[in-house]
Formats: sequence, structure tokens, C-alpha cells
Amino acid sequence: MMTLLQSASLPPYSHPSADQWLGSDALSQSFLPLLLKATAYTLADVATAASLALLIAIVIASLGSLFPGVFGKFTFNLASTFSFSTPLIAVLLLLYSIWGDHPAVFPLTVGCLLWGSAALTVQTAISQETRSDYIKAARSFGIGRKRLILVHVFPNLLSSLRAAWLANWPAMLSASVLTAYLGANGGSPRLGSLLKTGYELFPSCWWLWLPPTIITCVTFAAFFMIVERTAIGRPRA
Repeated sequence: MMTLLQSASLPPYSHPSADQWLGSDALSQSFLPLLLKATAYTLADVATAASLALLIAIVIASLGSLFPGVFGKFTFNLASTFSFSTPLIAVLLLLYSIWGDHPAVFPLTVGCLLWGSAALTVQTAISQETRSDYIKAARSFGIGRKRLILVHVFPNLLSSLRAAWLANWPAMLSASVLTAYLGANGGSPRLGSLLKTGYELFPSCWWLWLPPTIITCVTFAAFFMIVERTAIGRPRA
């Protein structure tokens, strides 16, 4: 197994073999460790962006629930705007042109722009939970709204928070693959950059474009299935 992951001296575009399962690329690098690294970096970008988006969504939804009325409507409309009308790829490419190919550009930008749908999910879940019987009983004992939301409501929203976190993964993966395909890869290999390099050689050197294509498609399918199962299994009020 060590031989498969070592970057031994290989000729450029060497075919897959028993020692090198995915051959080598134009720089004589063993392609298997490069593919594993690109997959790990891509998933790390998406996970970081999704976590940041969820954190922003929790803050926005909490403020909207703690201060209902005009402010609550404002946060809901703001979340709707960010959810449905954000030109993500255009903003990403603009920031890459300003700040350069820095690895923090993608997770920070995507996390700060794609929090809208998560905020809507969290705010709706909080609204449903606050109408529950145990919340009405707690209010009758004089427990304040802030304590109700932070201490009693949020612990019961873990499934909704998980669903909101996972729901952004397909869109963020798509953005990651597209921006890396266009040349913005954070200075390290990403699935999109491997796809671009591989398809420049299509249909020859199949080991440079087929494995990244399969991994990308399987990852998309897995994310959609997880999101669907999470949505189906989510308890509804």
C-alpha cells in the first residue's frame, strides 16, 4: 500500500499499474495521493463553509426570535434575500481576483453568503418549537423568552440544525468544483482543478479524468441522499 501512495520517479502520464493504481500526471506525480488530497481539501472547504453558514444562521434566527415584530420580519426577509438572490460564483471570482488564490477565500465567502436557507430553517423551527405545550407551561411559570430559547428550545432543535447544516452541502460542493475548475483552487489541488486537468486530455489518459469524475458524482449523490433522508426523518410540528 505504501508504494501506491509514494511519489516515486515516474514518467509523465504513465499508465496505471499494480504499483501505481492511477498512474501519474504531467508532472510525474503519482495520481492516487493527489486525488485523495484534492478530495479531502474539497470536503474540508465545504464543511468549513457550511459550519460558518450555520453559525451565522443561528445568530440571525435567534435575534429574529428574541426580538419579534419588525426586527423579526426584517431578519426573515434578509435571510430570504441571501437564500435566493446571491450571485455566488460572480462574488467568488471577484474576491479571488482581489485577494488572490488564498485558501480562506472560498469557505469565508460561501459561508457568509449561503446562510439564508439555514436561517429560514432554524427560524421556522424555533417558531414551531415556541408554540409547543411545554413552552407555554414554562411561560406560565414566568420564564423569560431569552432563557426559553437559549436553554429550552435550542437543545430540542439538534435535528433541525443538522438538517440546515447538511442542506447547504450540495450547493457548496457545486460552487467549489466550479470555481476550482475555473482556476481558483486555493493554492492546493481540488476536485474541480483535477477535472479541468483531466478533461484537457480527454479522451486519452482516462485515469486523470475518470476517477475525479466518479468521485465528484458519487459525492454529489451521497450528499443529496443524506439531505433527503434528513429532511424525511425530521420531526415536524
